[in-house]
Amino acid sequence: MSGSHPHTIARDSGARLAYDDPADRLGIRFGGIRDGDKEGGWSWLMMDGDAEKSISRLSRLVEWLDG
Repeated sequence: MSGSHPHTIARDSGARLAYDDPADRLGIRFGGIRDGDKEGGWSWLMMDGDAEKSISRLSRLVEWLDG
C-alpha cells in the first residue's frame, strides 16, 4: 500500500515525513454520542506531543498492520 491518507494523523504535527513514510498513510476516525443531546458525530484524530518520537511509532504500527 502506498500514498498519503487525506486525513493523516501526522498532519500539522511539525514532523518531517519522508516521501514514503508509513505514518503518512494512517488516518484514525472516532465517533460517539454526546450525553447532553444524544447527537452522534465523528472526527479525525491529530497527533499531539513529541512528533519525531510519535512518527517512528506510528510508522512501525502501519508496517505491522500491513503485515
